[in-house]
Amino acid sequence: MDSSQTAGGFHIALRGLTRRCPRCGRGRLFRRFYALPKRCSICGLDFVRFAHDTWALMYVSTAGLAGLIVFGMIYVRPADVLFGRWTVFAIALTAIPLSLPFRKGLAVAINYISENSRNKPS
Repeated sequence: MDSSQTAGGFHIALRGLTRRCPRCGRGRLFRRFYALPKRCSICGLDFVRFAHDTWALMYVSTAGLAGLIVFGMIYVRPADVLFGRWTVFAIALTAIPLSLPFRKGLAVAINYISENSRNKPS
């Protein structure tokens, strides 16, 4: 048995977070910053079937990041309010887009885990 057949859910999710193929852990998950290829270049896993099922996790994770930013706005009181507003704006403008590939990689890995758990014989 190779590592792709013995990896648990945590390791598969970690592969997604590191933007690697959830099955083999060696193939790149993205061609460019955010574009999924059709298949893994190493093991041939079809990424197209996972690409359309990531919207829910992307929506929830974006809302979660926005919630963290709002939480910071409420509980961190800067001496200069204008400086605080610009800081929050800069954090939101960088954190949300730069985390997109990591969040989408996690979403693809979770979809892979759920599909494998549905297809296992009971």
